[in-house]
Amino acid sequence: MNLLSLSLLLLLVLSPTALASDKAKGEGHVPTKKCTLQNFQLLKVGTDVKTVFKDFGEPLRDIGSGIHIYEYKLADDSIIRVGCVTTVFYVDHIQGKQNTRLAGPAIDPNAK
Repeated sequence: MNLLSLSLLLLLVLSPTALASDKAKGEGHVPTKKCTLQNFQLLKVGTDVKTVFKDFGEPLRDIGSGIHIYEYKLADDSIIRVGCVTTVFYVDHIQGKQNTRLAGPAIDPNAK
């Protein structure tokens, strides 16, 4: 196998991995005009995740383990986290160290 063939083979093998890692980092995330705090405040527990994607676009990333926790970045650099599997369990607004529950069960301040 010559050097050109080997280079092409490596390119084909490594390109999908690079693209996947870019998506995981939120590369290419384009929030819709609906990505505002006011619109996320209207999200209700039980909303279908397909509706969330339709209304707000693809999330910046999924930080969940066990359930999906989709992150959306707002214009003021605060973060919205939508916890769900097939429907929304909760919606949180993160601004600095402040975490405000917009929908779902109350946050237990004593939980670690």
